[in-house]
Formats: sequence, structure tokens, C-alpha cells
Amino acid sequence: MVFRARYVCYVCNEGVRVQQSIVYPENAEIRRIAVQRRNELEFPEANLVAANSRICLRCHRSIAEEIRMFQEDPDPTILRVLFKQNNCIVCHAPAFTRLNLAARKEIYVSDNARSCPDHLNNSGLLLRPLQDGLKAIRKPVLLKERELTTFMSCLRNKANDPPLKMDDEENFSDEELRALTSLTRAQFRNLFEYCEPVELYGSLRTIAKQDLFCFLCKIRQDLSDYFLSAMFGHTSRQKTSLVISTVLLTLSHNFVPRFLGYGHMNRPEFVENHVTAFANQLYNTDSENQKAIVYIDATYFEVQKSKNFKVLRKSFSNHKKYHLLKTVMVVASDGYILSTHGPYFCDSANNDANILLKEYQNDIGNIREYFQENDIFILDRGYRDSVQFLQDLGLKVELPAHLGARNQLSTEDANHSRIITKTRWIIESRNGHVKSTSKFLRDCIPNTHIRHLKDIFKVVCAMLNKYHEPITMEDATVELANEMRRKALEENHVQTYVEQNNLIRRRGIWHNLIGHQIEFPRLELEILKSLTFGVFQLRLSPSYIQDNMDQDGRHCIEIDTRLGENGLIRVRLFSRHRNNTKYQLFVAFDMNANEITGHYCTCRSGARVVGMCCHVASTIWYLSYSRHIMENITFPSTNPLECVQDAAVREIAEEENELPEIV
Repeated sequence: MVFRARYVCYVCNEGVRVQQSIVYPENAEIRRIAVQRRNELEFPEANLVAANSRICLRCHRSIAEEIRMFQEDPDPTILRVLFKQNNCIVCHAPAFTRLNLAARKEIYVSDNARSCPDHLNNSGLLLRPLQDGLKAIRKPVLLKERELTTFMSCLRNKANDPPLKMDDEENFSDEELRALTSLTRAQFRNLFEYCEPVELYGSLRTIAKQDLFCFLCKIRQDLSDYFLSAMFGHTSRQKTSLVISTVLLTLSHNFVPRFLGYGHMNRPEFVENHVTAFANQLYNTDSENQKAIVYIDATYFEVQKSKNFKVLRKSFSNHKKYHLLKTVMVVASDGYILSTHGPYFCDSANNDANILLKEYQNDIGNIREYFQENDIFILDRGYRDSVQFLQDLGLKVELPAHLGARNQLSTEDANHSRIITKTRWIIESRNGHVKSTSKFLRDCIPNTHIRHLKDIFKVVCAMLNKYHEPITMEDATVELANEMRRKALEENHVQTYVEQNNLIRRRGIWHNLIGHQIEFPRLELEILKSLTFGVFQLRLSPSYIQDNMDQDGRHCIEIDTRLGENGLIRVRLFSRHRNNTKYQLFVAFDMNANEITGHYCTCRSGARVVGMCCHVASTIWYLSYSRHIMENITFPSTNPLECVQDAAVREIAEEENELPEIV
């Protein structure tokens, strides 16, 4: 059997049997339009016309029609026309569907174009992802009177529609929906599946998508009920309040218990899925036998002043100096929120330790049954009064060392504190995620909404568990955990040398370090990260160096040129917290091996060898890295210093002192 050669159309890239050549001189105009259309369709190598390039009969007729229209009218109407109309583009397309494509994508769709109902959303519009895949070419079009009349009618109807249709998530892109609700379209549809009918005020109430939109806009943007009433077309503010209460009730019953609380996940599942290998190796002395590791901390919510004096006293925090309520979060080492407690008042009787003791004594949420012997609690100093109680229960408690009356933590205490803070930022980050997700919780909460605070907080935490990615730490490996534990057993030999030789009190000759030429190992950024065991100190280094660049002649970072110790430098710089506080630091190095061999600083945590304090890190960062590529370093913006006046150092301009000239 003999098969005919099958060519591919140069314009549409489809295989055809019948075709027309475009390489002959008399086909120059056809070839020009063919190249233009291939460019608009974003096909590769559009300008390469080979000797065997051909176009199909359909493209040939379309190009010939375009040439004829230009001959009859040199200035025809040019539109971006849908390239294919014989197949389903995403049946005859409704007029408002074609109008929507013309408005959003500048694509004209003729009235004989096809569109399957499965590819349209609830409003009859083409799905957003399919719109992005449409291909169109620019060509002259002759609009029929009937078609133009239909389009004008659709435009009038569109002008009379509400500005926003909140009944269908397909009306919004993922970015738009995330800005309104903090969820993508797929996540919104999934959350709506949990919105089952609930009984409220004696009647069974169903929830529409618009109701869920309204609730999410409330907690995401903290919009007033009056604003939401106008936005969603409710007849009154009370109607909006009823909608929000109904959605909150159904989510509290059907969504929260599945993704939050001690009952939604058993302990073995929690240990297997949410205790990271890094945290297990860092805190568990028997790493082969995994234990539950959780971080417990409270987050604060600002509330209005109450006219009830008892509430006024109990909500006032002597620590924060404002009226607050607080809730407690129990978070895993990957950021998963296991459970929440509260809200509680913020007076002295409701400190963190007392709250945790009460939760255990009353077995709130079955917390006693959930955690077993040798499970690990990572806490802050606010829980120090509950440590003995927890240890008596067989729990292992880790918290940063207490400075007390000392001027500086010992090397052992400073190392232990660094190991705790290496991962404890995870719960602080989750607290931040709660308030960045919900502006309602970030702003001042009206007294009328305090009764809903517990449920709203739980819904937001459950949404974080369900729809947000777990928190991952860069380069947090078992090897890094072993290295930190090994370093924690070492002594600070630089501190010992400095104290034995009384170098801190030795008189020195101080010069500005910025611009001073000194021999020092040149290191890559990855090496610096391994020295600091993280990136926090390195991210603060540009701010420290900028703050000590001798901008006013007094506030600068200085080096002692009189020390006379080979492989050891002595530097002093200002604290970022107090103007008159200076710290001395010593850095030991080996030029032959091109490495840092030790460091010591006189600040509170400067004796540690697990990582280093920010003062040492910023000095090493400048000497070993940034001064060699200073033109590529980005320092924090100084715009506020330039546009905001400071009465303490303000200089009165000469023109302000000049007296007006008397004529």
C-alpha cells in the first residue's frame, strides 16, 4: 500500500494531506501573513521558512480572505480572533461568555464558537485556567449588526450588575481570592465541604458559598459588619452578623475537630508525622526511641477597654502595659498546631506558668493522658515556676538559662540556651502566621466579639494546619544536631585566654575598623552559616555594621591596634539597644588554615561556642566577607532618618535664622 507524504501546516502545526506551498515569489504576501500568525501563536522558529514549508487549505483560505479584505478596505477593524472555533474552546458560546473573554483577554469569539458546559463556571464564564490557554491571531473582522447589538445588550446588563459577585470562587484568580480569604480556589472549595447545615436560634440554617466568603472576609480583613452588608448585598447589619455566626458555628462543629485538638490525632501518629528528625536528635537523649516534642507559648490579643472594672483590671498586662487577652498554643517541631487553650486574662495571676499548671490540674483537653513520661516540652522563661511540677510528672522540660544577678551567662548555660532557641522560633513564627492570616486577631478586638474569640482562633489554627505548608528549617539535619551537641560540651578557650591575661582591662589604641586594613581570613557565606549554626545573626550583620559606620563621629566600631597578639583581634562596638553600652569582643583566627579558631564577647551570651552572638558574627561577616564585596551589599533603608526630624540633634537651617529684609 502506498502512503502519501504527510506535511505539517506551517501556521497551525497540524498534519495535513492537502496543502499549499508558500515559498514561491508570487506567494510573498501569503508568506508574510503566515509568518506573522505563527509568531502570534508563539510557535518556535517562526521566521524560518523552509523550501518544503506548506500551509493547510483552511489557513490558506483564511489568509486569502484577509488579503481580500485589505484590498477592499485599507483600514478594516482589526481584532484578536480565536484561532480555532470548530472544536470546544474550553455547542454555541453564550453572549456573556464571549463578552467576558473580550474584556479579560482581548479575544474576539464569534457567535458560532463552541464551549462545553463542563468548561464553564457557575456564572457561565469560561474557567480561568482555560482562558490562559487560548490562542488568538490578529486579523480583520467584519462584525454583523445582530452580533454588535447582542454585545451592546450584554454591556448594558454588565453595567447594572453588582460590582462583585461573591457567590462563585471561579470569579476570582487564586491571587485575588487569597487576598480576600487567605485561601486558594481549591482550598475554598474544600473548606466549603465542611459547611453543613446547623441549627441556630431554633431553626436549621444552610450555608451558601457567599456566606463562607463573608465569614472569611471578616476574619481575614477585619471588615465591619456594615461594610460587609453593603459588599454582599445583605438587607441589614444583623443579617451579616447572623451569617458570620452561622458559618463560625458549622466550622467549629465540622472542621475544627478534624484538624485541631488532642482528639483529632493520636500520640503515635503525632510523633511519627510531626516530630522532625532534627528536633529528635537535638533534644532526645535516646533518639532511637522517639518521644513527643512540643513547644508551648501564649500569644496576645488586644481588646477594648471595658466599662466593667473587674474585666478592666484582669485584662491589663503589667508586662505589655495594655489591655490584652492571651491564648496558648501547643505546636510541633514542624509548626503543626496540636491544640490551643484559652483565652485567658493577662493579669499577674494568669502568668504562663499558672496557666499551664491549671491546664494540667484540670486535665483540659485530656492533656495529662496525651503526653507520656519522657516527652519533651520546649518552654520559655515565663514557665519556670511550672518546671518542677512537670518534671514530677516525668516530663522533660527544656528552657533557656536564667541570667539572674550575673553579668554574663556561663559557656555551658549560653550553649544550652542556643540549642533551645535554635528551634523555638517555630512557635513564634506560627503565632505570626495566625495574625498575618487573620487581621481580625491582629487588630483591637471589640468587646462584643470577645465571646467569639475562642472559636475564631481555633478556626484560624485549624486552617493553618489544613492549608498551610509545615515549617522547614534550612540545612536542619541530624548531622547538624550532632555537631551542636558536640560543641555544647566544649569550653571557650578564647575566654579563658582573655581572662588569664586580663586583656579586657588592658589599655588599647582604638581606630575605626571600617576602612582599616587588617589581615583576616576570607570566607564564603556558607562557611559563615556553619559557624553561626543558622542565618539569624548573619541577617542582622548588615544592620550592625551600618549602625557602627561612624556616621556622627562617635558611634563607630573600633579595633585595638595595640593588642599585639598574633592571630587575635580585639574589637569594640555599640549595643543596638542602648546608646552608651559598648561590648568588647575577641576573635582568634589562623591565616595559614584560613579559618576562625575561636571567639569571645563580653555581652550576655558572648561566651558560647555553639554559634556566636550577633556582635561577633557581624564583625567576622564584615572582615571575612562583606568588605571585599561592599558594592554588592544591601544595607537597610535610611529613608526614615532623612524624612523624619529629630529634636535632639536637629540643626536649625541658616535661612530660618535670617531676619526678613526691611525695605
